[in-house]
Amino acid sequence: MKTIEMRVLSALQPHPRNTALYGNEHGTYDDKLVESLRAGIWPGEIQVTTGNVIISGHRRCEHAIFANIESAEVWVRTDLPEDPTSPQVLEALLQANLQRNKSNEQKLREFALWKEVERELAKGRKSTLNRKSAPGEKHQEQKTGTARDLAAKRVGIGSGSDAEKAYKALMAADQAEASGDAGLMKKAKEVKIALEKGITAATRKAKETGLIEARKPIVEETPKPLTPTGKLSDATKLLIKREKQLMAERIEYVNSLRNFDAMTERYWKHLQREYQKQGRSILAQKMQITSKALQQDKTLLPLTEALGISADSSHKDCLLAMAGMAKKLEKSVNSALQLAGYLD
Repeated sequence: MKTIEMRVLSALQPHPRNTALYGNEHGTYDDKLVESLRAGIWPGEIQVTTGNVIISGHRRCEHAIFANIESAEVWVRTDLPEDPTSPQVLEALLQANLQRNKSNEQKLREFALWKEVERELAKGRKSTLNRKSAPGEKHQEQKTGTARDLAAKRVGIGSGSDAEKAYKALMAADQAEASGDAGLMKKAKEVKIALEKGITAATRKAKETGLIEARKPIVEETPKPLTPTGKLSDATKLLIKREKQLMAERIEYVNSLRNFDAMTERYWKHLQREYQKQGRSILAQKMQITSKALQQDKTLLPLTEALGISADSSHKDCLLAMAGMAKKLEKSVNSALQLAGYLD
């Protein structure tokens, strides 16, 4: 809710950045505006901080004082800090002048202040994002882009890079004007005239007049000859030849390593296949040896008949059956088990 209060106009102070942005308009009055104010018709409200610093309405306030109006209702911005240099107050100052008809010079000065404001506001947004949100609290949408790009977009004056260069040209022109030197003041005037044509024109003019240093083109230096005649020395030729040989040796070594790696992989796969084959054949061979040993042992024939073991029975079943028999068969059975690989 707005806080509207009656304030003495002579007690209100102009914002310290307003004159730097838009120039000094003191002593220049519009008769129509003066008559309108005397009739009680205000074209807009006056906004002030709680410390009586004007945010919006500098021109109206000055015209009202000229019209002998002692006090008027003003909007006291209690939603803003009292410090007029805070980024929130500076943002409000710029926002209040969005509809003003501005020259390119004024836009560039706004650009510099917007850039300052955007940087400070970005710090505040960052600290807010790092802070844990209270229940139900919502963060404002975070703006993206560099401060100078956001500032250039605010004033509608091209890219941030071009605006930055033009602002440097404007600052150089301001310094030239303040120097009091007739030659420098003339150059500064040329830059500001070019500025009304465009910001790139101002940058170019500032470089032409020498107010700012033009970037030197990057020229690739031609390598200096190693000898006064421009030919390579014998030592250098020998060094180059040796380097070429070493490079060829390195390439050959790398290729050899690759070939060895491929060969090793093929050999390993071959060993795996052979191991699987050998494992199966060795087991079959042991079983065959065991079968022959049992057939040759005459003392086992009556036993096999008694147990009903035939040639179709598995070797393991035969051996397990015989292991449970009388001790007199232990020697022959253990021998067979050893041959089969079931005992160490």
